[in-house]
Amino acid sequence: MAELLEESKIGLWTEGNYGHVTWASKVSWLALGMGDTAGHLIEYVVKGIPNLLKDYLKCKYEDWDEFTNDVQSIPSVKLKRGCKELDKEHTRDADIARLKAQSTQWLSTLTY
Repeated sequence: MAELLEESKIGLWTEGNYGHVTWASKVSWLALGMGDTAGHLIEYVVKGIPNLLKDYLKCKYEDWDEFTNDVQSIPSVKLKRGCKELDKEHTRDADIARLKAQSTQWLSTLTY
């Protein structure tokens, strides 16, 4: 459970594969190494997945192979599109926060 997937790794080509695929393989390997051959830990792993990836997963799995295959099967173009949308949201939120700070500062300079 400590092996969290960073949102910035989703759709990013690293280590000869996409970051989310590498992460899924690593989590599967760790869980199987702990003896979870029945996939009992999958539900906890799915809970910690960023929504950007979770939106494309079926989120209910019988075993680790099914989970890793589902993660691998997501078209990278969809994830890249999702990343762009997420970046737009982050930019928008930062702009809103900046404007709120400016308006608060401007209002505090007014004297009645």
